[in-house]
Amino acid sequence: MAGVIVESRPRPSASQPSPAGSATSQNVRWTISVSRDTDKRVRALLKKQGAHRGGLSAFIADAVRWRLFELNVVAAQAHNAAVPSRKLEFDVDQALTEVRKQRYAAAKVAL
Repeated sequence: MAGVIVESRPRPSASQPSPAGSATSQNVRWTISVSRDTDKRVRALLKKQGAHRGGLSAFIADAVRWRLFELNVVAAQAHNAAVPSRKLEFDVDQALTEVRKQRYAAAKVAL
């Protein structure tokens, strides 16, 4: 049986870099439980890929980020299910145009 226990304790050394592109510089320690088979398979994969110290943490962090992304996509799709696709495309195009204007304006100022 697999389970996850999350402890919200910061690591003693907050100056350590975060694993795999994390947005924060302060890590927390998680204690997780997985089946022996899952453990063996993940460790074999990491070994095959040449992972070093911190490889398992980076693997788990990446998997969690992907799962959160998937859940956000599903939630957005459910939220917009009743909106016609043309309206969504128009709104997305408008938002992209505005962001690009702001980004290019900021890039010009920086030059």
